[in-house]
Amino acid sequence: MCLSLFYTSIVLEFHCSLKGALPRGHSIAFVIFILLPSENPVPTESLSTLHCLHSTHAPNMVQISAKLSSGYEFPLVGLGTWQSKPGEVAQAVKDAVLAGYRHIDCAHIYGNQKEIGESLETLFAAGVVKREELFITSKIWNTFHSYEAAKELVEIMLKDLRLEYLDLCLIHWPMGYKEGGDVFPRDDNGIMQYSDADYIDTWKAMEEKVAEGKIKSIGLSNFSEKQIDRVIANGTIKPAALQVEMNVYLQQPELVKYCKNHEIVITAYSPLGNATSPMRKEHHPLLLDDEALKEIAQAHKKSVAQVAIRFLVQQGIVAIPKSTKEHRIRENFDVLDFSLNEEEMEKIRSLDKRLRITISVLGGDSYCATDTLCVVRGITCSILYLRFYAGSPVRPTEMGNSVSTKVNDAEIRKEVAADPVVVYSKKACGYCKMAKTLLAEEKIEYTEKDLDVVHRERPDEYQQYVNGLVYMTKQTTVPQIFICGKFIGGYTELNQLKEARKLLEMVEECAA
Repeated sequence: MCLSLFYTSIVLEFHCSLKGALPRGHSIAFVIFILLPSENPVPTESLSTLHCLHSTHAPNMVQISAKLSSGYEFPLVGLGTWQSKPGEVAQAVKDAVLAGYRHIDCAHIYGNQKEIGESLETLFAAGVVKREELFITSKIWNTFHSYEAAKELVEIMLKDLRLEYLDLCLIHWPMGYKEGGDVFPRDDNGIMQYSDADYIDTWKAMEEKVAEGKIKSIGLSNFSEKQIDRVIANGTIKPAALQVEMNVYLQQPELVKYCKNHEIVITAYSPLGNATSPMRKEHHPLLLDDEALKEIAQAHKKSVAQVAIRFLVQQGIVAIPKSTKEHRIRENFDVLDFSLNEEEMEKIRSLDKRLRITISVLGGDSYCATDTLCVVRGITCSILYLRFYAGSPVRPTEMGNSVSTKVNDAEIRKEVAADPVVVYSKKACGYCKMAKTLLAEEKIEYTEKDLDVVHRERPDEYQQYVNGLVYMTKQTTVPQIFICGKFIGGYTELNQLKEARKLLEMVEECAA
């Protein structure tokens, strides 16, 4: 039965029993409460894996969590620390913990873990919260993908955070960068330098740290289904969590279904759409300005941000909104005293625009429409450039049998060399030139097709995509053109179009 817990101004809906939920010597931090049937209960299917969390120090102690496959509780609302400036993040962590947060999301690449560690140490020393009451996540950066480097980074992160263990450690991205130098290593020509490190080695290093007691649970970030399958097939510990960009405008229902089937809990970064991202384009709509969300928010006397976060949490998806402003931190956490009815949930589901703001971290490089190299072989599609696209986080349902699901250069070379290769490129595309050089070095013959005829700097209309791609298809004998993912129009342009899948079908029909 779904009950509502009324305590001061809080109405918390949960699907668990208090009986036996508290360890000996602990208690929930309220005295009087009333349990009543909820008039607007959360659908039980969305709460089937949710549990009660408790603590002994902050005022809003009961919050919902997801149960990880590793057996640990994972608080469904956490504080994101990406883009938090030095000098601000320490106070943000303190404000969050005092507001009731028990989940802090960190990463080595954010460059602020030492400051977070100082804040945590202060909170522990003051008795505000105990270490075992917090859930701390961090991530292995791309320049630490080799086995030994990954183990070394775990120790560095623990030292920076002043912790003895991490509750959750993730591989930040599937691609590995050249190790031993800059976090975004480039050559003299400004081209990103990649390593041959396999993320399976990274995973095995994290498994060892679990055995040592330095990590409680391990997971992935920005990985595709096929990449996750590969980790499951080659590891001894199953991924407990997957962190990806997810919000009302990027709902990724296929990925949600996949993770549910594999008992993987999703963490949504940029749950409010990341309005300040440098990767955002002028024509991208702002989630917080959405009129439909405003209407729902007004009905509940909540903010749009709270409705957007509640939409995720109600599905059992962890949300980690970032803020350094105390009132925003508190507002983002105050999503447990209301629920969305099924009509409202359906209305929000209809707002999905497949709009991805955060492109793959390739040194900050941005890809627009046909600027990017695309290789098409026979019936299947492949992204050629061996290091730039190895392990790129694109859903396999969108990319078909793509070489980008491979990791090692040797595997990619073998795959690419198997059939005739057609390279679609622009004359001025530096990555395409480098890819052609690689093809020559590998003695792989290829046919080149120039895409200048269909390129537009800021394509924003569906029909223009159709006209351009259909024209390109008719100029070749290749039976399929790869247009999803981030390679032709992908993360920054094409996925915002509601008709993306229909477009793919039209191009394939023309090619046939």
